This record gives sequence, C-alpha cells and structure tokens, in this order.
Amino acid sequence: MAACIVVICPSAAQSRGISPFEFLQPTGQTLDEYYPLRKAESGVIFSLRDGRPMSKWRTEPTGSDTVDVIWEDPRSPNKPERIEEWAVKRNCAGGANFVWLNAYRNEALANGVSVRFVIRTTKAEIKVNDEGWFDITSGGSCGTDGQPYALFDAVSAPYSLRVWGEIIRPNGATVGRRFFWQHTVSLERLSHSPCLHGKDAEERPALKRSEAWWDTSHGWTLGSSGSTGANGEPDGQVVNYGRWGLVAKDRGWGWVVGGGRNNLAYGCMMD
Repeated sequence: MAACIVVICPSAAQSRGISPFEFLQPTGQTLDEYYPLRKAESGVIFSLRDGRPMSKWRTEPTGSDTVDVIWEDPRSPNKPERIEEWAVKRNCAGGANFVWLNAYRNEALANGVSVRFVIRTTKAEIKVNDEGWFDITSGGSCGTDGQPYALFDAVSAPYSLRVWGEIIRPNGATVGRRFFWQHTVSLERLSHSPCLHGKDAEERPALKRSEAWWDTSHGWTLGSSGSTGANGEPDGQVVNYGRWGLVAKDRGWGWVVGGGRNNLAYGCMMD
C-alpha cells in the first residue's frame, strides 16, 4: 500500500463524517471577555530588554459587533497608526460564530488621509486537537470578504486556523499582496505577567496564540518559516511559528508576548 502524506490524508473524524466543531468543548465564555471587542480600552507593551514601551494599542467600537483596533509605535511618534477592522460574525462555517479581520487602514498623520486595504479569503481551514484540517472556505453565511481570525466562543480544546488570502489595494479591485497566515489557540488556565504588581499581579486565565505569516512582498516574517509549493507560496505542510502571545481575561492584548529570537516582552494595561 502506498504511504500517504499526513496533511493530505483524511482524519479519522473526516472519515466518519464528524464535524470538527463537535470537538471544541465550549467554556461558556466568549472572546470579548479576553479581547476588548465591545468597549474602548487601551494598553501598552513594554520591552523586557530595556523596559521601554514597544507598542501601544487601543480599541474603538464602531458598532454592536465591530471594533477598530489601533496600534501605535511609541518609539516613532511620526509613524502613522495602523488600524485593524474586526467584526463578530454569526453562523459562519459549521454554524459557529467567529471573529473576523476585515481590513487594514493606515492613518497618515500629516494630511489625515486614511488608506484602506480590504482582505479577501481564498482558502480557510480549521483543525481541532489533532483531528486534521477541515475546509471552511465558504464561511457559511459569513462569506469570504475578510478572513476568519478566531472562534468567538472560547473553547477548551486547542485549535488552529490557517488562511490563504489576498490584500486588495485601495482601489478596491487590484490584488496588492497574497498572504498565508496560521495560528493555534489554546486555553491557559492560569497565567502571570511579571510586569504587574499588587492586586493586578494575580494570575488570570488566558488564551495563548502562536502565529506565522507569509506574503508575496516580504516572504516569511515574524520570525516564522515554512514549506512552499511549486508556485513558491506556502503549502501548509510545514509551518514554524514565529510569534506568540497570551491574551488574559479582562486585560486585552499584550499580557505576555514574545517572538523572533526570544525577544520576550511583557504587556500591561494603561490606566
């Protein structure tokens, strides 16, 4: 019998016709208890190496299920802010609710002009535990405008998402870059951020994310790497993560983050 490549062979669950969403083990919590998706908050990420701020973020809700996540580089005050447009979408693939990333914007500080880049999914898959990859490209009623980023319902089972997609130029029609993105999410029952003290130093539940990114302009970034197919683009068979982070309950981004050559950083909420 010819051997099969693991990533191509159907998983046991696929062979039995079982949906991967049956393995998710909901915790009764939702992602907006970790990420501030429905309220305005802010935070800062400090470098472990020198204690200086590395990155600042804030959230600005734009609707009941939409929010702008705004990133600022405190080391480069004249650098434009980077804005991610997030949305909670219902009844996506498998009937599940997802958080989607719909677009990026760059705010030019000099003239106030906003440049917007829309995202389009060309292929998306989910893997729960080690049950194998399942195609969720159609997105159920959520379509393929934007990309699935995470399950909205927090779950105990570790899962991974990977997306092949396109970043559209501001003209709304031309593909500027093609990208591949993958991350794995797992629940940490208790986590600690050493930069916090006193009552804020308590351990908190957190979602751990490990992440890899590739695009046609920059190749593998975030310290990540992986295998490519005949077309020179990621084939998903080998993906080495280059960045990770813990998103703590009620604390938002930057609880603990790290990546590259072990450039560990700690994050704290700003007052």
